[in-house]
Amino acid sequence: MPVPFFFQEQTAEAFVQMEMRENDVIMSSLAKGGTTWVHKILHCLLHGVDEAGNKLPPVGIGATSQVYPDALVMERGAPCNPKTPPQADKMRKQFFGEWGFQDDMLGQPAPRLISTHLYGDNLPAGLVAPDGKGRLVIVLRNLKDTLASLHFFRGEPKDGWLGNEHGPGSLARFLDPDCPNAYGSCFDLVMASGATAEALAASGRVLVVYYEDLIRHLPSQVERLAAFLQVPCPAAKRDAVVETVSFSAMKQQGGLANVLLRKGGVGDWRNHLGRPSLPSSLVNLYPPHLADEIERTHASLYDTLLNGVYKAGINQLKGDSAAHQEHARAAYATLDALEIQLAKRRFLLGKTLTAADVRLCMTLLRFDASYRRGFHLDQAGGGILVGAAPGEPAGWPTLGAYLRDVYALLAPTVDWAAFRQYYRWAPGRLPMDAPLPDLERIIAAAQQKPRGRDKL
Repeated sequence: MPVPFFFQEQTAEAFVQMEMRENDVIMSSLAKGGTTWVHKILHCLLHGVDEAGNKLPPVGIGATSQVYPDALVMERGAPCNPKTPPQADKMRKQFFGEWGFQDDMLGQPAPRLISTHLYGDNLPAGLVAPDGKGRLVIVLRNLKDTLASLHFFRGEPKDGWLGNEHGPGSLARFLDPDCPNAYGSCFDLVMASGATAEALAASGRVLVVYYEDLIRHLPSQVERLAAFLQVPCPAAKRDAVVETVSFSAMKQQGGLANVLLRKGGVGDWRNHLGRPSLPSSLVNLYPPHLADEIERTHASLYDTLLNGVYKAGINQLKGDSAAHQEHARAAYATLDALEIQLAKRRFLLGKTLTAADVRLCMTLLRFDASYRRGFHLDQAGGGILVGAAPGEPAGWPTLGAYLRDVYALLAPTVDWAAFRQYYRWAPGRLPMDAPLPDLERIIAAAQQKPRGRDKL
């Protein structure tokens, strides 16, 4: 099974072997299937809200967000898996803290709550055995919505939905029987979870919760969960839980929940997998007689700008400031050259819009919403479309006009909300709960009609 960067094999094995108690609660869910939300609901019912509806102070592991057992070292202060690179371990601690599995997770006050993306044979043996102990909550979600949330998690992947030179794309990865995503195929999880639920049904120790039911009928679903957990849930407590787990309340809470939450809702996949067709003016973006020139133009931009922003960002993530500055200067120089070139011609190859323009504009559209601050590419002043602050000029006004010209044709295919998730690629520089970039100002600038570009 493919595992995430934070995976600690020793504690994953200890989780399987843990000694279960009658009132333990284990929640198993799809990645991007509502984990953060359902964990919060369960914690509120067990420890976070009293029967009068008063919110209790968050204390201990899992009080503010889920902490996965396989993300922890065995004991607080113990070394991590030697296979974990130092930077990955630093990120693991930023996401999940420095808790220990034995002393903190197993040392929780009863009833203990553990949330995980592990399933089937990777759940505690003492839980899934017919005569086992503890209660299992399985969270499932429409897999097409799960795919959409995975696609946009921490930034849209470079190979997009359907693949390109960078890889097979999100759809092919998701459907692959040997899915390389963390924890493997969602289809395997659903099948294994179904078998587990069927095996435990007679014991009354398993409950399957559907994300869609939570969206549509949250108060009654909170009562259903409380009944399963055998905890009192008078109206005052139910209403307080519903308020506490609202999207806005959890976003305001900050921390890991603010990073993981994405308001996709029910049926969000239709906004991305059912996109309108491109305008007819974009049909022939790769005319045969321009193929060689398109390839040369793309190659000249790729190293220093299209991929150069990622070189700068990844070195920023690694803490290599010298390499970051080198690639940042190369990106600025390419932007400066384009500013001069596109003052004399409408598109990269003259009067004809080609695939090279679309490729360039995908990077330019992301620049203000993501790369400037997330990749620390804000040292050259303003962005492409907007200035560093409201009222200030953009850094490359000609490029901004060119981008607005092309955007008028691409607008139906642009998903702005996905772009700004790259903003999260700045651990140590930007707080995880810092507000996301102001998309409204950027989108408004993109929608302004360029003047005179059609005459070039």
